Amino acid sequence: MITSQRVEGEVLHNHGDFAEVATIGIEGIEEGLWLDTIQIHCEDTDDTPEQFQRRFPVGTTLSILTITEITKKELDLTETRSGAIMTTEELKQSVRSKLEAAIRAQRESWDAALEIEEITGYAGDIYAFVSETAGALEDDEAIPDDLVDELISSTSMPSVSPGSSSPTPRAQ
Repeated sequence: MITSQRVEGEVLHNHGDFAEVATIGIEGIEEGLWLDTIQIHCEDTDDTPEQFQRRFPVGTTLSILTITEITKKELDLTETRSGAIMTTEELKQSVRSKLEAAIRAQRESWDAALEIEEITGYAGDIYAFVSETAGALEDDEAIPDDLVDELISSTSMPSVSPGSSSPTPRAQ
């Protein structure tokens, strides 16, 4: 749809590079109302800055025709695999925030696995051990005591001599 509107304008300022024009309604309910301030630019004409100032001196009343094309804005919508409908930007933001959370959780997991390795002296691949254990357990299933005992008593764990509080050195 294309619409047009006639207004008048009064040149408020003209610096040679551009002029500021206050627009005034002349039709319908806008008649006599100050509507907006617009800028007209010398670069949009073939005038020099001096010619532009002479052509549009401060205080001059202008006749202005505004033509507006109105179209329906189409949203860039994406349907996710779960069936949710969101814009591409919403989808990007959702994926980004979930990826950041997953990376944070993974890093925390690695830190915790390294702490287990430091505490127990576990000689195997601690990351593989944790991963296999996580895959074998249900989400809310408790970690069995025998699994913890096995990890603590692995052959690479320093043993504590009876009556002593310090570990005996490991054989190299």
